[in-house]
Amino acid sequence: LNRDEIAALLRRFYPEAERRAGREGEVVVAIHISRDGAVSAVDVLRPAASPAFDEAARKVAALMKFSPAIALNGKPVAVKLPQQVQFRLRD
Repeated sequence: LNRDEIAALLRRFYPEAERRAGREGEVVVAIHISRDGAVSAVDVLRPAASPAFDEAARKVAALMKFSPAIALNGKPVAVKLPQQVQFRLRD
């Protein structure tokens, strides 16, 4: 996805209770990407202070799109990619 699409997902899944309270969050997830580039699983590696941000980060990461990773032999391979997901009240 491009930057604008990811920003839209972050706004869409921002936990409403956290938004109303003026809280921001940062979560580090591991995105499991299959050989065809699809997200097959998302694990939280470093949670935010609020579990609501963790769940929102999982949802955002699950909707991301990737090109397949290619091994040195030229064949697609499954990979696990760490990704920081930041929920900010301002863009």
